[in-house]
Amino acid sequence: MNAKINDFVFITILISSVIIYFSFYSLNVDSTWLLYCANEMLNDATLYVDLIIVNPPLMIIYSILPVIFSKLVSIPFASSYIFFVLILIAISMILSWSILKKYYLGKVDNLRYYLYGIGFILTVSISSDFGQREHLFMIFALPYILMMLYKDKINLSFFTIVFIAVFASLGFNIKPHFFLIFIGIELVYMLHCKKISSIFRVESLIIICSGFLYLLLIFMKFPEYIDFIIPLGMQTYAISSTKSYIYLLSQYDILLLILTIIFWISFTKRKIDFSIKIFFTLIISSLIIYLLQKKGWPYHRLPLFIIIELFLIHIIINLLEKKSKILAFAFVPIIFYILIVKIPVLHKLLELENIIQNQPSGSKIHVLSTDITRGQPMLVKKNQKWASRFPALFILNSAVNHNNESVKTYLFNALIEDIKKYEPDTIIFCGKYSSFDYYRYFSQNQQLKEIYDTYYTKSVIDGYTILSKRKDMNISTGL
Repeated sequence: MNAKINDFVFITILISSVIIYFSFYSLNVDSTWLLYCANEMLNDATLYVDLIIVNPPLMIIYSILPVIFSKLVSIPFASSYIFFVLILIAISMILSWSILKKYYLGKVDNLRYYLYGIGFILTVSISSDFGQREHLFMIFALPYILMMLYKDKINLSFFTIVFIAVFASLGFNIKPHFFLIFIGIELVYMLHCKKISSIFRVESLIIICSGFLYLLLIFMKFPEYIDFIIPLGMQTYAISSTKSYIYLLSQYDILLLILTIIFWISFTKRKIDFSIKIFFTLIISSLIIYLLQKKGWPYHRLPLFIIIELFLIHIIINLLEKKSKILAFAFVPIIFYILIVKIPVLHKLLELENIIQNQPSGSKIHVLSTDITRGQPMLVKKNQKWASRFPALFILNSAVNHNNESVKTYLFNALIEDIKKYEPDTIIFCGKYSSFDYYRYFSQNQQLKEIYDTYYTKSVIDGYTILSKRKDMNISTGL
C-alpha cells in the first residue's frame, strides 16, 4: 500500500487530536504517579519500600524511559510520556500493517480503512485513559491479536513473528490477568487445529518464556513485592472499592457490546469462522478480566472496549465489499459511546488545588486522602515534593472499616517514618467532600499528635485541615 496524501492528513489529525486534548486536560493520575515513582527511583528510592504501588514493576520500568528523555530535552514528564506512548502506537500500527497487508492482498482500500480504524481506536477513542496500563497492554498485544485472527490465512516471516511476539510480551506481563487473553486465544487455536502440539509455536513460546523470566526477575530484584506488597494488597486493595456484578455489568461498555452483537446478528451471515471464534474468545476473556478486578473503573474495561471496536471494524470492512447502505449504523455505537461516556468530566477540587498552588515552589507537601486525585498530580506544575510513600491511602479502608490492626500499625508507622524522612512543609487532611475526619483519626496516635502539635500550626482553609511547619525537626533525637 503506497502512502497517499490522505494518509498523512489522517495521521496528522490523530496526533493533533492527542496534543489538543492534553492541552486542556492533564495526564491521568495513575500514569502521573508512575512517572513520579520512576523519577524517585532514578534518585535512589527503593520501589515497594519508599514508594508503595500494588502493581508489578514493569510499568515503572516503562516509565523510566520517558523520565530520562524528559530530563535530556527539558520537557515535562507527562509530555515525554505522551510522546513515548505515541511511538508505541506507531510501532503497533506498523506491525498491524505488516499483518493486514497479507490478509487484504489486492484490497488496498480495505487495508487502509482497517488501519484508519486502528489508529482511531488507539488514540481518539481512548480519551482520559491514554497511557493507562490497559491502554499500553492493547497497544502491545494488538499485532499478536491480529496475527492470530487471520492465522489460517496468512504467512509471516520468522523475523516478523518474533518481533510481534516480543512486542506482545511487553504487554501481557504488565498485569498477570492479561494472560487470560493469551490463554483464551491459544486454546481456541489448539481446538481449531485439533492438535495439542499446535500451541508449541515460536510466538507462543516467546510469550510464555517471557512470563517466567519476568517472574524470575521479580523474585531476584524486587523481593519486597512478593514478601510485602502482595500480602498488603490482599488485605487492603483487594477489598477496597469493590462493586457488585450488577453494577459492573450495567456500564456503557456492556451496552456497546450488546449493540455490536445485535449488529453482527442482524447484518451478517453469522458464519462462525475462525476469526469470529477468536473475537468471541477475546470478548469473553476481556470481560472476565474486568469482572475479576471488581472495581468498575473505566480503564479496567478498556481492553473490552478496544476489542469490541476492533470487532466492529472487522464486520464493517467485510460488509464494505457488499456496498451495504446499512454500514452507517455500524458507527452509531462508537459515536454514542464517545459522545456520552468518553468525553471526560474531571472532578476539579478547586479549593485544594488553590491551597497547594499557593505553597512555595519546591515545598514538601503531603495530602492525606484515600483518593489519589486529591493530591499528587496537582504538585507537578510547581515541582513540589510529594512527601509520602503513598500516592493515596488506599490501605485506610482496611484499617477503619475492617478493623485490621496489622494494617493500621503499618500505616501509622509509615506516616511517622515519612514525616521524619521528608519533614513536609505542609500536611493537608482532606475531608471536605467526605464525612471522614482524617485529622481526628490520625491524631489518635500519640506520636503523630505530638509531632503535629510540636512542629506544625493548625488551620482550616476552605474546609481542609492544614498543618504548616513552624520549626525544623530534630532528627538526631528521633524528633
